[in-house]
Parts: sequence; C-alpha cells; structure tokens
Amino acid sequence: MRIGMPFRFPTALLASLLLATPADAAPYAYIAHGGSHYVTVIDTDTLAVVRTIDVGFAPEAIAIAPNGGVVYVAATQSEAIAVIDTALGVVVENIVGYVGSGARGLAVSLDSGRLYIVLGGQVVPYDFAGGAGGQIVGMDAGAWGIAVLPDGSRWYATGSGNDTVASFDERNYAVRVIPGLSRPYGIVASPDGNRVYAANAGNATVAVIDTQTDDVVATVEVDAEPYALALSPDGRKLFATSTRDTISVVDTVSLVKVASLPVGRDPRGVAVTPDGTLLLVTNRGDSTVTFVVVADGTSYSLQLADGPASFGAFIAVRRRAGLPAARRRARARPRRRPTGCTTTSECRGDTACAACRLLPRSARSRT
Repeated sequence: MRIGMPFRFPTALLASLLLATPADAAPYAYIAHGGSHYVTVIDTDTLAVVRTIDVGFAPEAIAIAPNGGVVYVAATQSEAIAVIDTALGVVVENIVGYVGSGARGLAVSLDSGRLYIVLGGQVVPYDFAGGAGGQIVGMDAGAWGIAVLPDGSRWYATGSGNDTVASFDERNYAVRVIPGLSRPYGIVASPDGNRVYAANAGNATVAVIDTQTDDVVATVEVDAEPYALALSPDGRKLFATSTRDTISVVDTVSLVKVASLPVGRDPRGVAVTPDGTLLLVTNRGDSTVTFVVVADGTSYSLQLADGPASFGAFIAVRRRAGLPAARRRARARPRRRPTGCTTTSECRGDTACAACRLLPRSARSRT
C-alpha cells in the first residue's frame, strides 16, 4: 500500500485560492455520485451548487476530518481514495494501492491523523504520517460501515454478512465481536461516546450498543431496511434512511421513533448541519438531495444527476484559510433580507430561518 501524489500545486496558485476563501464560510455538503466520477459541493446556507470535483469512478463512501479541513472520498472502481482540501476545493492527493471490491466505509481519527478504511472484509488503518499503520482487523466479507468514538479510543464496524458489529480497542488491540444484529450497515457513535447505533436492514430496527459493555442493550423499530444513520449534534435525535423513501426520526432519550419524513427515492446518505437545524438526504433513485428543516419537517429538493450517495459524514465546516483577521473584517458585508422572505422581523436575512433557507434558488436573490 502506498500513497500517491499525482500533482502538487504551485505556491502562487495555492496562495490565490486561499485568498479567495470566503470569510464567513458556511458548511459545505460533499455529495458523491456513485453513478459517475465526481462530487457535487453544495453550500448549506444558500442550498446552491458551488462546484463539482472529479474524484474517480463510482464514489460513495465518504468521511470528514474532525478539523473540517479534509474530505475523503472512496472511488470504488478507481481503487483510490481522493483527498479534498476544503479550503481549496480541489483534490490534493490520492491514496492508491487498494484492490478488491473497493472501500465501503470510511472514518477519521480524532486527531485527523489516521483514516480507517473498510475494505474487502477487513478494516485497514492508514496513517498519513507514514502510510499504512496500525493493526489490520479481519472481518466477514460483508464488512460495511465504521464509526470512531469521540475520544479516539475505539472504533466499531458493521458486519452485514454475519450479523455482527466488531469493536476494536486502539489502546490494547483487543477485538470483540458483538452478536445479535441483523444485516447491519450504517453505524454512528453518540457525541458523549457512551453509545453506538447500528442500522439493522434485516429487521427494520436500530441497535443500541452500550460502549462500556459492548452489548446490544436496546433496539428501536424504524422504517423498512434502514441503511445510513446520522445524529444531531446534541445526540438527542437519530436519523435513519429507509427503502420506503423516508427518514425515520428517533428520540434517543426515549428510544422511540417519533416521526417518518418523506424524502426522495432510494435514500442512501444522511447528514446534519453542525448547528443541528438542517438535515440533508442523498437520494440515489431520483438523483436528488432533500433538505429538511429539523424543527418542523419542512423540505426542499434539489435535482442533481448520476445517483448521489455519500455513505458517511459528508458535511464539513470550511476553514478560514490564509486571510488575516483585518482582511476578513474588511471583506465581510452586511446581509439583507432575501426576496420572498415571509417570516417575522427575527429573520436575519441570511437564510438561517426555515422560510429563507427553503426558498427556491430563483427567489433567493438579495434585495
């Protein structure tokens, strides 16, 4: 295994790109198109497409570095993982040398120094300082999703082929296999690290795993064949995609499904903005992205193409790279109320409220 550097940017070009980074950078969503070879970048403030980035063929698995600076996209048919610098908006390197069926799941360590790759029935740790590193953990051929605890001490990976979740302790290399699941795919860790949630596609439930004991302590009924999972930033709401073309909303305190939200056809990925106000769902069946206001379920769909997927975390807060504080202040401009806003005077005019955020793009021009 090796890391490939297909090109390096000239210093002058890097500097110009850094200076072009907006001062008040809103989170960007990185939508991997499994039916093609690119990622669409969407501004979650304006819901506008910012750019597309070529990453290699059949991209689907995706992960965001905790520092928000890098997005990793596994291009299955290209047998490579594209590394996107979020400040520059370009692929700056490719991790190559992986063969077989391709990477199905990705996760990044707390310090952003290690990438975990679910690949061909095993989990491969990749250290950016020196290439492949750490212990490779063998799993069944159906190994799929992976989540790292917030403190970085352990990771959990689903085994859809043998109905298990594997737990690996980075401190002592201990592996534990957790039974009692049913064709699990997506998996997420709670913000406090006390729980891990796994999507059971086989019996339409979400398994709740206590990370102190590594046991399944509860299951929650959700809509049919849950696949991808996401948590609100406070960990109180869990979102699960379903083949019913819905998103199940679970209250993680009561462990009860509290809502079922309609989205597009065959939803494959789900993520929540860092402020917890907006839910994004990638729909492979009709090539759309559905934006849902978490507070009231109001939704808006954006038509794309080529089967958007993005299995994993796909929303990143962009870095404010390169600009001194004085220049950032000078470039900042007051925002005015968008045309068509119907809310009260509490609206800040920056698409932060539900009505402004979900205005069609044609009506979102500034007055």
